[in-house]
Amino acid sequence: MSSSTSAISSDVAELKDMVKALLLDKKNQSPSTTPAPFKAVEPNC
Repeated sequence: MSSSTSAISSDVAELKDMVKALLLDKKNQSPSTTPAPFKAVEPNC
């Protein structure tokens, strides 16, 4: 069981790294479009 859980945790870590890289790429490519959705959501809250 420990071997399977460790494999899953490593896969999750890789997925998290990929997501972080994608988010960074999006921010670098279009920095003006990323904060817009958050600004639109803040007043509603």
